[in-house]
Amino acid sequence: MPTADVNNNITVTIYDGTATLGTDYNTSGITPDIHLPLSKMVWGNENVSRRVSTEYPMPVDVKSFNGNSGAGFLLGVTGSVYGLGTFTVGNTSNNALWIQGTGTGSNILITGTVQGISGGIPVGVTGTVNFTNTSIGIFGLSGGTAISITGGRPLAYGIDHVNTRTNITGLSLANGLIGFTADSVKIYGPTGQSWIPSILHYYNGSTLTQIGGSGDAINVNLVNSGFTFTVNVSSDVGVTNGTNSALKIQGGTTLESPVLIRWHGTTGALSYAPISGSVTVSNTVSTNVLSAGGTFGSQLTQITNSLVGSTGTVSGYLSDIRTNTSTVSSINDKLSTNGINVKVTEIVKSNRLHNGRVLFTGTTVQPITTGSTLVYKTGVNIKAPSTNTSAVYVGNEAILTNRTQAYPLEPGEALFLDCNSTNIIYCYADIDPDKQKLIYIGS
Repeated sequence: MPTADVNNNITVTIYDGTATLGTDYNTSGITPDIHLPLSKMVWGNENVSRRVSTEYPMPVDVKSFNGNSGAGFLLGVTGSVYGLGTFTVGNTSNNALWIQGTGTGSNILITGTVQGISGGIPVGVTGTVNFTNTSIGIFGLSGGTAISITGGRPLAYGIDHVNTRTNITGLSLANGLIGFTADSVKIYGPTGQSWIPSILHYYNGSTLTQIGGSGDAINVNLVNSGFTFTVNVSSDVGVTNGTNSALKIQGGTTLESPVLIRWHGTTGALSYAPISGSVTVSNTVSTNVLSAGGTFGSQLTQITNSLVGSTGTVSGYLSDIRTNTSTVSSINDKLSTNGINVKVTEIVKSNRLHNGRVLFTGTTVQPITTGSTLVYKTGVNIKAPSTNTSAVYVGNEAILTNRTQAYPLEPGEALFLDCNSTNIIYCYADIDPDKQKLIYIGS
């Protein structure tokens, strides 16, 4: 007799092979040595068969409970009821969904957060809604959906009032009113802006009148009897006239109070300066400079007295100058045409000689003398001694940057320069400078 298969699952022989059937051995509870086949439940209609799973759970329709049946019987549930995913409780299109407290007329208790449902249907509330808890906090919910309130009417300032009462959490005063020193209320303008458009009015005792403005400034009328301003004025202030009116400048009411034009000198002191340029005077102006007072009058009197004395006239003195200098024009004509014969009676010679030498210690360009105060009237003779072994070079300060412009002096050669100072003569030696020197003498 063959040995019985006592393991779960059995292998059967089929055409051209074998197959394994899922079974549980000896779990029937009826008799031992029985393989109980494992089967999956399938539900659906004549067109679709769905295996029972969390994605496709088997639908159950409860027709009766504890002998109760029909459309209006109640199904009692003991313990907690949980939904998978979104657990929706709804009513049919023709029946209302009733929500009530634990007893008749009792309150509905809510623990936790309350938020709206995106895309939900508003719940209609009739009657009065009271918040009876001693402390109610209303907060935002991160990621939640706002609770929408539809219907009703906007608040009217002449009818409605909003007060905070009954110790709402977060307010500082015991009676629940908002304290202006501790609490704050945010009021937003249109489209969530942080500013609120306002129109300012003033009350004149009977009516309100809007206050005007220009640009970003409010129109203000100064009606006080007097006021004091502190004004910062620029150091340069211009005074101009309008397009159709003259700019009038007027001195004092007496002859000693003229219009003074002043300028600041380099030391900062005020100095007098005349009007320069062209000045057009439309009316007759009488001037009497000799009667001018002040510093100008005093200085003009001194000039007159120094020219003609206390009894002469300036016009007479100027006439004498014109007559006595008439030969100047003929001398100018001769100098500009055929020249003029000149007889030299004496040439002033220098009464002093000065001589010296220059020793070279390197190839650097150097002046013959530095800081000499001697002034030569005839000139300077410069000689390269015959004992030199190479040429030395002389020139002006240009050879400091360009030695090709220097004048060479071979050993034994001399040079005369018609100049009045040895400070302007530069020299150098570029071959064996310590064996070269220059000798000069001037008068």
